[in-house]
Amino acid sequence: MGSYRGEYPKRGLRLALCFPVTIKMLSGSVEAMVENLSQQGARLTCDRLLAIDQTVRMEMPDLSGKPREVRAKMRWRRDQQYGVVFDDTFTLGDFARLAALLQAPALLEEAAPGA
Repeated sequence: MGSYRGEYPKRGLRLALCFPVTIKMLSGSVEAMVENLSQQGARLTCDRLLAIDQTVRMEMPDLSGKPREVRAKMRWRRDQQYGVVFDDTFTLGDFARLAALLQAPALLEEAAPGA
């Protein structure tokens, strides 16, 4: 038997991670909450009205302890939920480290050199 091939292309790994981010635009910045994350983008909620196809910079957690700035574009909006696609996607390794940082930071400490 062959493998199952659905009508839609296979979607990348998407994690239900909730964490706050700051969205920076030309008109200022606003706080938002990421609801899920993939290597290519995220779904977030925001109280402020954002424009479709608007380019933004998102400050996200990073292993360095300082926020990581990620450029993204707003792709869709439904009420206060937004879908963004990242200009520079996460490598699988960076995506896994970010997920560990947000969910189980002790895993990163155990994996640190010299630990």
